Amino acid sequence: MTRKATCHCAQLELVYEGKAVEASSICHCYSCQKRTGSIFGCQVGLQRDEVKITGNAKLYIHESDEGNPVKCYFCPTCGTTLYWELTCFPDHYVVAVGCFADKDFPAPNFSVYEERMHHWLTLPDTIEEHMA
Repeated sequence: MTRKATCHCAQLELVYEGKAVEASSICHCYSCQKRTGSIFGCQVGLQRDEVKITGNAKLYIHESDEGNPVKCYFCPTCGTTLYWELTCFPDHYVVAVGCFADKDFPAPNFSVYEERMHHWLTLPDTIEEHMA
C-alpha cells in the first residue's frame, strides 16, 4: 500500500510504502494542542524503513507533556508540521493524519490524555480510551 502525505505547499513530502495502516490515534495532550492549534492531534505511527521523505524540513525539539524530547519536522516555507519522532517509538515516524488529505484514511482507534480533553468534545464509541 502506498500513501503520500505533504505539507500545505507540497515542498515536503512523505511517502509510505508498507502494509495497510492498522492503528492511528487522537492525542489530547497540551503539546499536540499547541502543535496543531486545535484541541487534539490525530496521528499515525509508520515504520521508518517503509517511509521515504523528500524536500527540506526544519527541526524543532521540544518536551512532551511527560518531559521527553519530541523532534518535530516542519516545512520552512509553509510551517506545516508533517512528522515527528518520539523516544518511546524509535523505529517509527509519527505523521499528522491530516497531511495525507485522504477522507478515506482509517479512523483513529485509540485516544490518549483524555484528562486534558476539552469537556465539550465527544469521542465515537469505536475509539478505545487510554488515560496516558
